[in-house]
Amino acid sequence: MTSLSTTAMDIYQSGFKPAGFGAHSDFGRMINAEAEYLAIKKASASKKMITARRMHFKRFIDFILADFYEGVCKGHYPKKCLVCGRYFLMKNARKQLYCNGRDPSDPKNRPCRAVAANRRRGIRDKETRENNPITFIYNRAAANIRKNASRGTFNEKQRKEAEKHIKNLRFKAKKDTDFLENQYEKQMDIRFIKRMILK
Repeated sequence: MTSLSTTAMDIYQSGFKPAGFGAHSDFGRMINAEAEYLAIKKASASKKMITARRMHFKRFIDFILADFYEGVCKGHYPKKCLVCGRYFLMKNARKQLYCNGRDPSDPKNRPCRAVAANRRRGIRDKETRENNPITFIYNRAAANIRKNASRGTFNEKQRKEAEKHIKNLRFKAKKDTDFLENQYEKQMDIRFIKRMILK
């Protein structure tokens, strides 16, 4: 993963130069795949058809590399955490500076974001509240709760209960790295919140 991440970062920063102009032209040519295009149903019960691409690989490494670069081309590129130095995957356009893991060199075993908050770093290394994934997901959930309350889906008591619920989830995400990585965004989804509050 580290070598792929380094390569992807080099390509991303150089503006995706075409093969033959960059240092990774040989690396790009080693992917050997055959592609075909076909029409398939959008979903199993759907009548709507979409165009899909089917790829055949002769080697497993070709599949791994193609999958990796497909993600890079879609904007899901790896980024290096400014605290622990490990790579994490960027999934959207927010300028996230730190991974969601814990700093292995921190004696208190704190998340990288908490370590960064305690350091006196320059403005260049400052991650804004909007780019913090915990805050971003919380703000989105809070906005959805307000929208549902204005539409009458939640009464006043249910709205307050829902807001208290997402505050508890945000607090848990700040303390529990595993919960942040695997459950936080799912449980902050308005459909999940409705099931919790309206049961």
